[in-house]
Amino acid sequence: MDVVADEFLRVVLEDFVDLIKELIEVGLQLLTVLATGEKSPDEYQMNDDERYALGKCYFDDGDYSKSLEYLSVLHKNNPGVNESEQA
Repeated sequence: MDVVADEFLRVVLEDFVDLIKELIEVGLQLLTVLATGEKSPDEYQMNDDERYALGKCYFDDGDYSKSLEYLSVLHKNNPGVNESEQA
């Protein structure tokens, strides 16, 4: 390689390394590792799989109103899903 190409490659690699270092630093600022037993400051949010499992358990136990509380949220959050199309 000629001198200009070598210098260009050196500058590009230095910029790339600087960018990677910044990304790692930002990522570490966003991530908090908790000690054993330490409570998370984040509010827990139930996901759709958990809602479905609880709704199904309540339905299977015959508690249809409690089941509807969980399953109606799924229906509201996923309006395009049609169970008959899944089968």
